[in-house]
Amino acid sequence: DLKGAYTTALISLFIPDYARAYPCSDPLKYTSHTMGFAYVDFEFPSETRFPCLVVRSDQYGLRFPLKGKGYATAPEIELALSMGAKLAIEHGVIIPWLDNKTRIFEDFTRQIQTKRTAYPKKSLEELIIKEIGNSLYGKCAQGLGEKTGFDVASGLSKKIGPSAVTNPYMAAHTTGFIRAVIGELLHKIPAHRTVVSVTTDGFLTDAPLEELDQSGPLCQQY
Repeated sequence: DLKGAYTTALISLFIPDYARAYPCSDPLKYTSHTMGFAYVDFEFPSETRFPCLVVRSDQYGLRFPLKGKGYATAPEIELALSMGAKLAIEHGVIIPWLDNKTRIFEDFTRQIQTKRTAYPKKSLEELIIKEIGNSLYGKCAQGLGEKTGFDVASGLSKKIGPSAVTNPYMAAHTTGFIRAVIGELLHKIPAHRTVVSVTTDGFLTDAPLEELDQSGPLCQQY
């Protein structure tokens, strides 16, 4: 597992300058340090074990094919290019940062990490604090889908609305960054090793820790 995945990824967010957002069709402008989103047409080399770009399927959910069209964040585009993918952006937008000093969620993340280390791992206190940290990411994405939740007051299921910090740009960038870090680790796993399964922020493999190459730019940024 990536340690503190979503609370750590939130630190990569500066203040977006929405007024200066601009369309961009140059894949090289989409880097892990950039807030950018695009609909891409891509094809990975045939020998690629773990393609890193997503295509949504109505029947099977998210899939990671060698070739297709789908939406991607800037970190995922950077990773795909480093893996040798051919990539064309059909429509994309980059939102510059207002500055590269003010990290919106840094103070919050530092508090969460400090409080977690004050308690034994897997203790009730540590797990509650971890849940609070992950909940901020969840709040950034709250209300963006068609999810419903049980309303205690009425006893009915109701559509979940946005929170005070709901922001589709920040939520998507955070998710894409974590997915790209996992993708970079998977891409560098030795060919003789097996990957059993992958989740949002971790995977099962028979490769020992010392064989996991963490020298890539995304891992180093993380």
